[in-house]
Amino acid sequence: VISMLSSFGIAQVAVLMVVELGYILVIAVKWPFSESSDNKFHLFLGVIRIVITGCGLAYVHEVQASPEVRQLFGYIQMALHLAVFIVVFALAIWNTVQVV
Repeated sequence: VISMLSSFGIAQVAVLMVVELGYILVIAVKWPFSESSDNKFHLFLGVIRIVITGCGLAYVHEVQASPEVRQLFGYIQMALHLAVFIVVFALAIWNTVQVV
């Protein structure tokens, strides 16, 4: 799908956001994990992924965003990725400490 829409950047971002929204809806409807907190965590991660994907609109040529705006959205994307990494890493350490 992405290579088919390679000349349409806005369509690429829209397709990715629809896929992410579908993933969130599946988790919200099915609750696939045994613990409610796991489902809520994956819903939270899905929302973050949608925001990160939406920030990608700043890089689409048709939007004609200034370099400063693209840089700002790049920093926002990096900060969100860092925040998710820290939370997931902390949870991995927490689970490891609880097992030991």
